[in-house]
Amino acid sequence: MVVVVDVDSVVEVEVVEVEVEVDEPAVARVKVGQESKLSVDAFPDTTFKGVVVEVGNAAQSSGASTDQVTNFLVKILLTDVVPGIKPGMTAKVDILIEELNDVLYVPIQAVSTFEGKRVAYLAQLGREPEKRIVETGQFNDSFIEVKNGLNEGDEVLLIQPETPAGTGEKPAEEKPAEAPSPETVQASAAE
Repeated sequence: MVVVVDVDSVVEVEVVEVEVEVDEPAVARVKVGQESKLSVDAFPDTTFKGVVVEVGNAAQSSGASTDQVTNFLVKILLTDVVPGIKPGMTAKVDILIEELNDVLYVPIQAVSTFEGKRVAYLAQLGREPEKRIVETGQFNDSFIEVKNGLNEGDEVLLIQPETPAGTGEKPAEEKPAEAPSPETVQASAAE
């Protein structure tokens, strides 16, 4: 499982630490010692390794009271040598929370909530999509584990079909899904 966060800045050059703000729902899964991968904007084709060395105890809130976001500061120590890195450079960090093997997964926007249950819609050639109740597991910003309800190779819709107003249907996650392309994908199994 990977938590993807945007980095504020690189702090020191001798010992390269990166400070990231992790949102409240994700920070409970971040622990000191977890491995991470970093990509620095100045070196776009290179990935560097790091390790979580500190997880902040105090929340940092930002935004207006109606749109307030609560984050926690997490420090990552780069374990790779990064020649040419400078304080203030921007990076992206993926923190390895849990590694899942032999699981079925789909893009997170393929799962929505209907009447309190998680569902996915199977593409049906020439017919209406089939709504399937699914049991989900771990997830990150991109994918969600499907424990039951789909089979490897099932084609699922990335955008839920049009539904009448007031049906109680909403995306599984509260944040808006990115514009998908293409409109269907196959369920995949991790090895």
